[in-house]
Amino acid sequence: MWREKVSGTFCAEHPKGRSGKRFLTPFLSGRNQQGTALIVVLSLVMVASGLLAAMMTLHNIRSTSALEADRRLARLYAAEAGMERAQLEVQNDWNWLVNNKDKTAAVFTGGASSFNLGDFKVSVTVSSADTTWYLVQSSAVNVSGDARHKRTTTIAMTAKGGTVFSDYARFVSQQDLSVGANASYGGKVHTNGNLGINGDYITFFGTATAHLSITYGSSSNKKTCVFKKSATPGMPSLTLPDASQLEAISHTAPAGAVMYDWNDTTFKNAFKTATGYTPTSDLAVSITLNKDKMNVVSTSKCGGSFTRTFTQSGIAVPHDGSIFSRGPVTVAGNISRRMSILTPTTITVNGPLRYVDDSGGTQWELRKKTDNSLAAFDATMNSWSPTTDWDNSYNYVESTTWDSRAPVVNAEKVDPALGLVAGSTITLAGSQVNREIMAALFTSGDVIRTSASGRTNLYIHGSIITTATNPLSGYFAYRVYAYDPHLRSNPPPGFPGGDAASFRNWQVVDLEKH
Repeated sequence: MWREKVSGTFCAEHPKGRSGKRFLTPFLSGRNQQGTALIVVLSLVMVASGLLAAMMTLHNIRSTSALEADRRLARLYAAEAGMERAQLEVQNDWNWLVNNKDKTAAVFTGGASSFNLGDFKVSVTVSSADTTWYLVQSSAVNVSGDARHKRTTTIAMTAKGGTVFSDYARFVSQQDLSVGANASYGGKVHTNGNLGINGDYITFFGTATAHLSITYGSSSNKKTCVFKKSATPGMPSLTLPDASQLEAISHTAPAGAVMYDWNDTTFKNAFKTATGYTPTSDLAVSITLNKDKMNVVSTSKCGGSFTRTFTQSGIAVPHDGSIFSRGPVTVAGNISRRMSILTPTTITVNGPLRYVDDSGGTQWELRKKTDNSLAAFDATMNSWSPTTDWDNSYNYVESTTWDSRAPVVNAEKVDPALGLVAGSTITLAGSQVNREIMAALFTSGDVIRTSASGRTNLYIHGSIITTATNPLSGYFAYRVYAYDPHLRSNPPPGFPGGDAASFRNWQVVDLEKH
């Protein structure tokens, strides 16, 4: 047994002597390196697993976010489709906004209150924004998927329907409207000037609006004037087309328009074939309506001293069409079709104008208020014969049998409509005893009533649209402007409109409503 001190350190006994130290140190060092490597590898695996999990989580979040963004964008497009549908409804029907105001869901053409677009159900609501504009909101909601994905996107805009002048019982474009005693208006009234109440016992059954003020000639006028709905001054003004625009309108009338124009080749040839002469600028046209037919007499001196006459008897009324005459027109009779007569000059209504069926039976009846009996009819005058005040003593109503008697054209029932459109004046001539005029009168001039004896009731069942006011209102004892409700949804063909529908303030209301 021996011990050796090496560099001041004793080494334990070992069979191999001094070489044992060199054997033990490498063995312990190898074990330490392997443990360290294992720890490093495990640490790297844990870090990599964490990174992979984080990457997968981020990927899922990004995928979900992208999917929600796609859904949100698709909902927005669907809501925009609803707004486009609403705009189309407003452009096609100027009353669509008011008819759908405050409903749970607006009703589209065809009767549906919503429609599906892909995975979305789309509906529209309408509410008042102010006296002129309406707030329109379109919403799209998911109809597929679980509850988490049933979200709604809503967009909104303000809208105003366009103006169709046949919507008014009385409209004055450039002057004040002065109303005399014993007059009533069955529909909307508007003037771009002042509305003057200058007589007693005046009644407005529709809204009355004025761009300027509403005035009264006396306290009695104010006391006896009745506004059944509302009277509003300070409203926006509307502008009528001028004569040149009216002429342009006539040239774009619906298919089937008939031209009585000395510049029109077809008419010139027909006139010359019948008379041997070519018509000139003194051409005048007289039209007598007889249900679905008409007699038309065209006259011209043809540049000479003798009047030449071209007569067409029993020709068909151009249903859903227009007649254009470059010269003055005279019209009277009964009509069972839909038509407009347009001229850049004057129109004279030289007798009653009445809506009838194809057998001549009347659409509108005068019935006694006390017992609902039918008033007596004067076939010679083509008018109801009572000379008392029709407005207070009688009801002017659509016949209860009209639906079964209404004319049928191309398998469709027809409500007669007549539009008289003049660039100058419209004159109510002839007898002033119980005049019935069923027509929408539109003129860039005025409506003039000639003075005559025996004046009693004037019953205009339609509308009067003029640039100026009516200066001869006193030429009838009683005047009723009984607005024709059929004009609102189906005005005469080619009848002028006013300003176009307007849309503004488009905005997103909510993208993520649950």
